[in-house]
Amino acid sequence: MAKKRGNQSKRILVEAIGYIKTIQKTAPENPKIAEILEKAEKNLQDQLFDVMSREVTSVTKKT
Repeated sequence: MAKKRGNQSKRILVEAIGYIKTIQKTAPENPKIAEILEKAEKNLQDQLFDVMSREVTSVTKKT
């Protein structure tokens, strides 16, 4: 169950990062919007890194 939840979390985070990148390409040139989108993307990337780190740690502990 935890493995499925981890995979689902990764999928959702990757999709959200892709969505933000799409918005960045199509958004008008507004520095405030660009800054907000960059912060959101960084936050999601950090969350994805945390999920993947926990997954690697749990696999390492099992072996």
